[in-house]
Amino acid sequence: MAFALGLSACEATYQASAPVDSSLSAAEIDLRARSAAMQKTVTEAIVLGGVAGLAARLLLEASSNRVVNVGYGGFFTFGAGAGALAGTYVAHLQNNFSSQETQIAALRADIAANASETRATLQVMRVVVANQMQELRLVQQAVNAGTADSAALAQEIAQARANLAEMDSAADGATGRFNEFTDARMATGGGSSSIESELTQLSRQIEQMRKIAKNLAGQL
Repeated sequence: MAFALGLSACEATYQASAPVDSSLSAAEIDLRARSAAMQKTVTEAIVLGGVAGLAARLLLEASSNRVVNVGYGGFFTFGAGAGALAGTYVAHLQNNFSSQETQIAALRADIAANASETRATLQVMRVVVANQMQELRLVQQAVNAGTADSAALAQEIAQARANLAEMDSAADGATGRFNEFTDARMATGGGSSSIESELTQLSRQIEQMRKIAKNLAGQL
């Protein structure tokens, strides 16, 4: 029997894979890494994620009525293979979970893990926007006072636009995942109230992401 392979919630997912601009703040670096992660499909996130064991462990314990002693590494190895062969998230569920019950359980676990990832991305976006707006105000004040030139303001605006692009990309990725989860819910018949509620929550998170990005765009 196959078991649920939860999306990664570990920080390893968000480590930058390429050199980053040294002028970026820690929050801006985190935003770029999280934006890149959010743009991956659900199946890609399962394959590349580091935590493929939490949901699997819970389901395995429930089905066997015993505590298993299998480390996260073992579940991750299985998750990478199963996810890579699935192709799409719906196929992943159908290929690796034989019953509707286990498919829905896996879907629910993955939605919950994705919601946690989205919340973390939202928090980073809020920090970046707050810092960016403050920087824009300070540079504008300096320009008005004659202690900075228009080039400094143009550079700050360019940085803000780059941050905005990352936020838009993260929101687009979150929307793509939401659509994958919706398709999977229909394919598995998982129209239970709990899944509907979780999808509604995810939709609201995406709305918040769009609102944060819109607030920043309004300052440019």
